[in-house]
Amino acid sequence: VANPMALAPTRGLGVACGVGGVLLLWAGYRSHRAQKVRLQLEAEQRAIDETHAAAVARGEMGYTDPVSGLFVFTELQHQSRGYCCGNGCRHCPYDHMNVPAKKAAREAADLRVRIRSRTGKAPIFTRSGDQGKASMFNGERRSKSDLAFIALGDVDELNSHIGLARFALEPASTAAARALAHWPRRLQHQLEHIQHKLFDMGSILANPPSKGARKSKVEHSGEDNAGLLEQWIEEIIEVIPDIDCFILPGGAGPSSQLHVCRTVCRRAERACVCLHSQEPIN
Repeated sequence: VANPMALAPTRGLGVACGVGGVLLLWAGYRSHRAQKVRLQLEAEQRAIDETHAAAVARGEMGYTDPVSGLFVFTELQHQSRGYCCGNGCRHCPYDHMNVPAKKAAREAADLRVRIRSRTGKAPIFTRSGDQGKASMFNGERRSKSDLAFIALGDVDELNSHIGLARFALEPASTAAARALAHWPRRLQHQLEHIQHKLFDMGSILANPPSKGARKSKVEHSGEDNAGLLEQWIEEIIEVIPDIDCFILPGGAGPSSQLHVCRTVCRRAERACVCLHSQEPIN
């Protein structure tokens, strides 16, 4: 070769390709190993979930881990306690809310929210539900898709519609509104009474007795609410014409709004029945 240095670039390229190949093989090995570890962890987690589900189905408060030989509490045991103990238990149904690191992060986030409040007043939001979970009255964390929150939402929606119906019954100065003046003031009082009872109902739904973390501070009267409603229905039946056909929803403002209240009430009832089939409610 006339000029040996002419091979230097070729040798350099070969070295570079060799290093690149080694790095590529190493990256592939690490990726394969990571995938293998991930699949192994997923298999172990499935085995844990299946063992736990079987123990819960048998109503057991705990089971012996087949791998470690340790005794592990099921979620039934934690629910009987009613709150997160903060020890990072495997089957904590409260999203480990009292584990020191998580609790500190949550409190720090709450503090930042308060600091950012421009009014200096306590904010009405905490961002603790940004992950799709919220707290019941007893401190238990549940998914916002839980039947209890569905029932709470429907009852709250019903309360809002009743408030709108009460407003529609208010006499006003316009000619159209004066035409509604024949509606009895008594009906407005009855609707307001129902709204207060719906608030009581919400407090019951938000504090499931079977999983209470603390003694309920909500007091409920022994009033016969169903009997009172039946009495009101009988009073109304006496002053309206006989109903011998299905009624098409509509009419003046209050009438249409009360039809909306009726249908939302039916939905809230169905939600409460579904919830009651899973856990007894008052």
